[in-house]
Amino acid sequence: MLGSCGAAATALQDEFVQQVRSNLPSQHNSTNGSTSGSTGGSTTAPASTSGVSIASMLAQHNQLRSSLGLPALKANSTLSLVAQRQAAYMSSIGNISHYDASGGQVWDRADGAGYNWTTIGENVAYSTQPQGIFNLWKGSPGHYQNMVNPAYSEIGLGRVVNGRTEYWSVVFAHPALK
Repeated sequence: MLGSCGAAATALQDEFVQQVRSNLPSQHNSTNGSTSGSTGGSTTAPASTSGVSIASMLAQHNQLRSSLGLPALKANSTLSLVAQRQAAYMSSIGNISHYDASGGQVWDRADGAGYNWTTIGENVAYSTQPQGIFNLWKGSPGHYQNMVNPAYSEIGLGRVVNGRTEYWSVVFAHPALK
């Protein structure tokens, strides 16, 4: 879930989901017929397509951290793979979730990808107005805490475009010493 998993985090997540859903057209909340992240008009978005790029989202996170005197997050390819797979899964179900198809959470997905971590968190979202996603996360206490947590040193970003909707997963972590 978000940072610390508990009733307060769940309530914050539910509030955030409602904020994100209010940005979506009502027909999106119905089944769109897409069965996987790679079919039904869903694509893994290269960083240069319309909307918000992976590079831009990373820059926004690091600008926020810099403004608070925190070190920049370093992009990690394994975490990006974990995030990209979750974004594709969310696109396939037409909703956001911290759980994957097998019921695993971000730490399970990171373990499965071979990333050894000491602390880990995840922010997810979808919107037809992706420019606002960063600000929605910034305005949500649980999501914001992930963004500015000084314990995190690495980040993975995943983005899938399905029609006019962008699905995002951002994984924050600090690696375990080898």
